[in-house]
Amino acid sequence: MCRASLLAQVIKEVHSFTRCLLARVIIIIRNPECFKYTGTLVYFPHPVAPELYKMFHLLQYHLQNCSLTQLLSELLGIVLIVSLGLYWYGTYTFAILKKINIPGPTPRAFVGNIRDIQKAGGLHLFLLQCLEKYGTLFTTCYGRRVAVVIAEPEMIKQIMVKEFQNFCNRVSLIKPFYPISLNVADSRNEDWKRIRNTLTPAFSAAKLKVFVDLIETAANTLQEKLMEVANTGKGQLV
Repeated sequence: MCRASLLAQVIKEVHSFTRCLLARVIIIIRNPECFKYTGTLVYFPHPVAPELYKMFHLLQYHLQNCSLTQLLSELLGIVLIVSLGLYWYGTYTFAILKKINIPGPTPRAFVGNIRDIQKAGGLHLFLLQCLEKYGTLFTTCYGRRVAVVIAEPEMIKQIMVKEFQNFCNRVSLIKPFYPISLNVADSRNEDWKRIRNTLTPAFSAAKLKVFVDLIETAANTLQEKLMEVANTGKGQLV
């Protein structure tokens, strides 16, 4: 059995045990009369708790018949298993980095390259540093999510123009609620294609030419306002 399968089985067993233990704790909370502790023995006079009695009886017997060293070793083993499980959960998404073999900064468990972004002083500065160090194609990790950054114009054209239908799903850090989620940026797969096909005729070259004069007028007005503020230090942009 490979290590990944073994670790997955261990996590599954720990998860099952935790759920079972929580269920029994809920029984005690809802039925406090079923639990009484006298200092040496545990009694469960209430009929809803035979499993609780069996579990606590076995636990009590185990604690009475094991040494302190054995108890500490078992506790250490549990802590170690939980720690390994948490580490695996925080890093297993990074396994794809070895498969695609694209250079990039080394991510950390759970946070990815967030700390590197903070040290750089912002996302744009971090990406510029990676561009200088790794070239026009590199990977970054935002939390547990892996991303490939492309700064090659021809490759960007290939993705955004020639094969855009194969790259329709966009990254959504916070998915909006319905029906706002049904927009071009957040829609996925067939929904995205349907919405795009509906909107595309409205942005044809002939229809966009109608707005050229309005765009030029607004741009010239904004330029005049900016020049006035830059030259005199007075004026309003609105």
